Amino acid sequence: MIWLSLMTTVALAAPCVLSTPPDADFRRVSLRADDVHLVVELYATDTTAAQLRAELEVFTSRGVKAAIVTDSHPAPEVVTVLQEAVAAGHEVVLLGQVREINHRSEAVTSDWKDLRREAKTLDKRIGTRPVSFAGTIPTRVGEAVVAHAGFPTMMPENRPPGALHSQAGRLQGTVIPPVTLPPGPYSEKSCGGTPHVSGFDVAAADRAAAAIQEASGQGSAPIVRLALHSPAPQTPAVLARWFDEVLLPAGVAIETPTELRAQLVTLDAGDKNTVTAGRRVLIPDVQAAALMVSQTTEIPRVLPGDLNPTELFVALLLLTAGDTVGNAVRLPTVGPPNELARSSLTGEVAVSAADVETFARALLAGLPPQLPNAMPVGGTLLTTPEILLLLANHTVSGNPSTQPVT
Repeated sequence: MIWLSLMTTVALAAPCVLSTPPDADFRRVSLRADDVHLVVELYATDTTAAQLRAELEVFTSRGVKAAIVTDSHPAPEVVTVLQEAVAAGHEVVLLGQVREINHRSEAVTSDWKDLRREAKTLDKRIGTRPVSFAGTIPTRVGEAVVAHAGFPTMMPENRPPGALHSQAGRLQGTVIPPVTLPPGPYSEKSCGGTPHVSGFDVAAADRAAAAIQEASGQGSAPIVRLALHSPAPQTPAVLARWFDEVLLPAGVAIETPTELRAQLVTLDAGDKNTVTAGRRVLIPDVQAAALMVSQTTEIPRVLPGDLNPTELFVALLLLTAGDTVGNAVRLPTVGPPNELARSSLTGEVAVSAADVETFARALLAGLPPQLPNAMPVGGTLLTTPEILLLLANHTVSGNPSTQPVT
């Protein structure tokens, strides 16, 4: 078998050990990295239930998500925390190790079943099947085995520093496109370039911030991972300060592996007509685009923040409904209308702010895969472009109105 029945002995890169006072100032504060995606991995295999719960609260209270890495046999007291975490929207990642195999190995056709059994074991314990995998994957064939077992997102430990994802190896019959997430462009002079740290402190935060800044501008979706082991009692407080003082003001997207994968697959497919799933858009960019739309009755095709009209429509829905993440909104997957409806308006129409906000919340609650071409708002049937203008005016002035739009 390629999977250890108890995976606590899985060989991982040695965590980086740094030491600074918990109340020290962060050296790297002014980041410019709103294009960077950060995955924070909390290793449940070497912490207590109370410590893990305290760390997760830092994420939950700020509306961002963590990746909790565990083997298939978490301690009973940790199981409860994992169940709570899943209910709060965090992701559980299976920890494992793939032996070195090649195309001629019988393991290619049989060993993925062992991993599925491990996933099923964890599912029985926490009530959720993991769909992301962390651990050692020596070869592309190993990636294909992991993907075929139902893990389309992988966080390999034997990868050089870098910020760009790659498409993983794939066996015939694997339907979902698999991706591997890089560790991030950590300096190899600092702890060998690993994203793993032990006892997260200010120095570790500064090291990760340096990798985040280095990643910015590298490709369309640069990635940095941060894996936390053996946390110290002060870790939650340091994390909270780092989020509030450094990451969230910089617009860094803190995401789970599955959230990030949705965006990467869309980018790889090159689909420019559909909203990119999981894309994080800064609120100032949404407001700038709303201002541009509010000043015209001809909807521009390209808007501030590199938004298209469909993306702006969804972003304004989220902003109107108050569904924000820090200083940004995260876009779900949705396509534009098949065709434009004919307007029934003869001039300007005002709609109450309360009706606009009710409409936004209701549409988000049942968002279809494709926007309708017309919808009623406050009792008035409006075309989708007219609703976009309405949402823009609501955002810019607080006095929502619309008129026929071309």
